[in-house]
Amino acid sequence: VSSPQLLIKSRKAPAPEGFIAHSSKLEGFANSPYYVHWSKGVIQHVYIVEDEELSLVNFKKGVASFFQFQLLDTQQTEKDTSGKCVVTYTSKDPHNFKKTKTNCVSGKNIPFILHPDEV
Repeated sequence: VSSPQLLIKSRKAPAPEGFIAHSSKLEGFANSPYYVHWSKGVIQHVYIVEDEELSLVNFKKGVASFFQFQLLDTQQTEKDTSGKCVVTYTSKDPHNFKKTKTNCVSGKNIPFILHPDEV
């Protein structure tokens, strides 16, 4: 993740995207590296430096959860960086799918830990 910034939907933005940059504290945060333990398609752990800003921690956990997916149309309960969620996968075409997460419950044992060694 390099140069994270906030984009907002706006009627003033050029079509078709419709998003423009918006100032936020996100741009001023120190952006440290992070590691994701991804095994057999499941996010096991996210390793983030100890003093990372909470907004960036949540952003990085969200990016990590994109790597946990299924290729078949299904609805199931899954545990990822958001906690335990009902997840629906819908195929759009042979190269695209949609992942929708609902009813997430963040438990004590969500797969997010601070790495004991310096990242």
